[in-house]
Amino acid sequence: MLKNKESYLEHKRSYTQGAYKTYGLWLNKFEEVITKGESEVRVDDISQYQRWLEARHAGKSVEYAMTILHNYFVFLKMNNIPCLHPDLIKRPKTRANSHQAVPPEDYQKILAFIEKTMPKNELRYLQTQLIFRILGETGVRVSELTSITLDNINLNKSGALIETKKNQNMRWIYWSSLTNELLRKYLPIREFMKRDTR
Repeated sequence: MLKNKESYLEHKRSYTQGAYKTYGLWLNKFEEVITKGESEVRVDDISQYQRWLEARHAGKSVEYAMTILHNYFVFLKMNNIPCLHPDLIKRPKTRANSHQAVPPEDYQKILAFIEKTMPKNELRYLQTQLIFRILGETGVRVSELTSITLDNINLNKSGALIETKKNQNMRWIYWSSLTNELLRKYLPIREFMKRDTR
């Protein structure tokens, strides 16, 4: 159990709401895999978590999750909370490629532009938000995103099971709780509109 997680997330919220939500999602996953307090976490636990991530997520998502964990331990050290030294949490570097996600600051600008320019009472607003949020939060390819079916979505897990285009393996992708709430709003409207056009 990460006892200082909430104070760290409040610290992140002061920078950006998006980071607060996303950091919370990934730290929750760390707690699911490694059920120890901050002072008990060892290098072996970090390696176990990274292997767990690599079995389930794309390289960019693993890199992002490990960066969040590293930053959390930096926060703990800065506040004199006993814990593993952050330098011992290695962050894998994935090679840049054609489907690499945009830098976080550009991603936030895209979301801010959608908020500012699109009427929130239109279905198009929800669709656009969901497309960019899922792409940005999970690192999936566009072709992987468009192949997601309703049967593959699990709203209780805030994720979906997808087939990777690279090697046809099945893996889970996860998005933030905010994205999950948007999806909960969008899916019933989509279903209603489909029925209406039959």
